[in-house]
Amino acid sequence: MENIIFFFSGTGNSLALAQEIAINLDNTETYNMSGAAPDNLSSYERIGFVFPVYFGGVPPIVRSFIESLPLSKSMYIFGIITRGGYSGAASDELAEIISNSGGKLACEFTVMMPGNFIAAYSAFPDFIQKPLLSKSDEKARKISEKVKVKLIDQNIKDSHNITPLLQKIPDYLTFAKDYRVNHNCSGCNLCAKICPSQNITMIDLKPHFDSACQRCMACIQWCPVAAISYKGQSRTRYRHPEIKAEELFRK
Repeated sequence: MENIIFFFSGTGNSLALAQEIAINLDNTETYNMSGAAPDNLSSYERIGFVFPVYFGGVPPIVRSFIESLPLSKSMYIFGIITRGGYSGAASDELAEIISNSGGKLACEFTVMMPGNFIAAYSAFPDFIQKPLLSKSDEKARKISEKVKVKLIDQNIKDSHNITPLLQKIPDYLTFAKDYRVNHNCSGCNLCAKICPSQNITMIDLKPHFDSACQRCMACIQWCPVAAISYKGQSRTRYRHPEIKAEELFRK
């Protein structure tokens, strides 16, 4: 493979975008950031990172993954940040993380997708979702054209002075303490399989949550019987219509 795109995704939005970019670039593999990093990154001509913005910043699991990589300034590295609203300091933060890992962010893009932070709101109706998804496909094609010619954005800085809201939340990873599981639970184990940080353990066929939650809400969004909720709230779930749950499982 000539290119590799690393993705992190809870609902499938960032994965779908990564797959679309991979198709347009050709000769490209996609790789889940919830797994271990592959060897020999220097063999790839282009390296991409696709992930959602969380509270104006880079999700902890994405930061940890990139920090584990042996990057160099000779690599062509690009970033794509999906967002439901504002992107905050995520772009600058990504450039800094890559720089600290020995690399250089050549260019970055943001793409608006259907918002899905179910702890705060229900899924958007179809008449809002469909245009956003259609526009994201078109933007993916335009991004691919720029990545193909190895566009370099001279305005990207390797450091910043803005602290994302995410980094100001002291108990960020303990968020799952407020998850609730109702009597609908069938013990299917899908929530444990789809959790990117292995924060869910099945005990007596019921999910139990530890203190390493990424707040991706995959367990809530993908539960086939809507058994998991945040504080017992009943809200409409969201999953990208073209992504299957098993595509998000840890490898």
